Order: sequence, then structure tokens, then C-alpha cells
Amino acid sequence: SRHLSRLTELNLSGQGVEGPLLRALAECGTLARLRRLDLTGNASLGDRGLSTLSAAPLPRLGTLALQGT
Repeated sequence: SRHLSRLTELNLSGQGVEGPLLRALAECGTLARLRRLDLTGNASLGDRGLSTLSAAPLPRLGTLALQGT
């Protein structure tokens, strides 16, 4: 989507985010453009999701919220 290409902030707090969604966002380049990412309250994210996140290129990320994950 052309709208995702301009996305710099993403709030997914409390949305039940799991690893596959993060993997898809990383593969399409969305995560690399983000300056702020809020994953607060996504207990289902788990170790695999956090591992995916830690392996993703995040050159612009300045704020990452992970409380309750």
C-alpha cells in the first residue's frame, strides 16, 4: 500500500500481535521506516515475536514500547 510507505508511527497496543504479523511488516519494509512502534500489552507476542523484532532492521526507530509483552 502506498500509505504504508509513508508510515513513521505504528500503535499496535493491545491488539494481540504475534510473530507472523511482525515478520510480514519486516519483510515488506514497514518496520525499517518506523520512528515509533508501540507493542504494549501484546502478551501473545512471546519470545518468537521479540526475536523477529530484534532481527529486523530498525535504523530510524527512536521509541519502542514493549510493556506487558
